[in-house]
Amino acid sequence: MTKFLPKFVTPAATEAGLPLDSLPQLFAGITSGNFSAVPGYTPAVGEAVGHAVKHAYSMSFRTVFLCTVPFGAIILVAAIISPNVEQYNTNDVARKLQGKSVAGVKYEEKDIADA
Repeated sequence: MTKFLPKFVTPAATEAGLPLDSLPQLFAGITSGNFSAVPGYTPAVGEAVGHAVKHAYSMSFRTVFLCTVPFGAIILVAAIISPNVEQYNTNDVARKLQGKSVAGVKYEEKDIADA
């Protein structure tokens, strides 16, 4: 946001009639949501600044989206080349340890929780 907000908001605000010396108060108003302390603020400035802020946010989110595309491509390739494991998805349990003895050792629920 620090890159795109000044890049798009400053020209939009000045073209709509906001004086250059009111820009610091304008950016403070964008952050707080209160534009009453901005000298020279008019509804036309508000509309122009609103569109510029939306554009700045969309450009910032575009950068984040483009950073995630390579990871998505890697995951997609991994999903395509991974083997089918449905044959291993069964309701069978290899060995129940609770309350059973295996090789002469009796397992209880508390023994399993301690392990």
